[in-house]
Amino acid sequence: MTLDLAPRATWGAMMSRAFHTLINNPGLLVPPMFVGLAHLSLYAVFGYVFLTSLAAKMAELRYTAWDMNAVRLAAALMRVSWPYLLCVLGIVLLGRLLIGTFHNAGWSAMFARAARTGNTGLADYGYGVFMFSPRFLGAVFVKLAIHLIPVLFVLIMLALLRGAGNVLWGDVIKVALPFAPVLIALELLIGLALSFWRQSLALEDTGAVESLARSYAFVRARLGDVFALLGLWMAYNMAVSMVFSAVGATLMQAVPQDADPRAVGLRLVLYLNTAFLSWLFQFAGMVYFVLLGFVLYYERAVAPLEAQSPEQDGATEPEQTDESVPLSEAVGLAPAPETLQEQPGDTEAAGPPDGGQSTPQDQDTPGADADSSRDVQSPEAEAPDDDTPGASS
Repeated sequence: MTLDLAPRATWGAMMSRAFHTLINNPGLLVPPMFVGLAHLSLYAVFGYVFLTSLAAKMAELRYTAWDMNAVRLAAALMRVSWPYLLCVLGIVLLGRLLIGTFHNAGWSAMFARAARTGNTGLADYGYGVFMFSPRFLGAVFVKLAIHLIPVLFVLIMLALLRGAGNVLWGDVIKVALPFAPVLIALELLIGLALSFWRQSLALEDTGAVESLARSYAFVRARLGDVFALLGLWMAYNMAVSMVFSAVGATLMQAVPQDADPRAVGLRLVLYLNTAFLSWLFQFAGMVYFVLLGFVLYYERAVAPLEAQSPEQDGATEPEQTDESVPLSEAVGLAPAPETLQEQPGDTEAAGPPDGGQSTPQDQDTPGADADSSRDVQSPEAEAPDDDTPGASS
């Protein structure tokens, strides 16, 4: 698969465009906040079920929180109904997968609309959830299957070395450890090659498999742009972490280092405020760089193709004719001149057959003849003047 990826905008223009688009559309920051709360709610449900089950088993063993130790905690955990907890965990993970899929579909629609037009809203989020969710879910499963290929390779190697009936967890670890660098490199390469599938699906309205294929083609053709985007994102996160770490350390040193409850409370407040501000800047940076990725894909892959389509359509159209010639005559649909001359009524009304330039019309518009004679001095225009008697005198 090949893409015609002619550059249309510089990095400075794309970064400025993404920044102004994010400033003008703060609604892009809203959906991930609610989705994060939904994820926390699911984890809270599992934590509640796990802790209540553990507390029930501790009550059966007559343990309390004051006399709990590692041995008693292990004994209580052994009595917990793990199939029940695994079932609850599976439901939580399935819910997280569905919520994440719906969110990514709607959020990608907002990013795609913002990259195209510079404006978006929550209506685009609902449209993306309705239109893109099935394809997003299919792409997630296909991508997961691709990521499992290196793992299956290790399992096949293990089965060939030890036999299909002697596969143990210890053997898996022993065989996987030497291949760990290779496995990590393959997983990173797969993740990099498939990193633009959301942009392709939302901007080009492609299918699940086609979006992954076009992502690979885009990364292969624009590897420098992809690395530039990742480098800018990593540099931004490192800069934010370093700045807020330095600010937090400076504020902590200004507080008295003693056991005074007020000093301890002040240090805790400063630490929490610094951590929250750091998270807020990193969250805003994440949204900005995701939007920049959509702008990059649109400018490098979608916009050149959209600009070529009108040119290709115009190449099949007939050439533009002179305004004095009707379009029907240009395409050969005008009646033959003989049929027009056969009608006596039409010939008398039309005047002398000298190209439509009759003497009464010239006399009605003397200014136009003067202007045309000054602007265009052609031999054909001068010839009738020599033939007329007034021209010799």
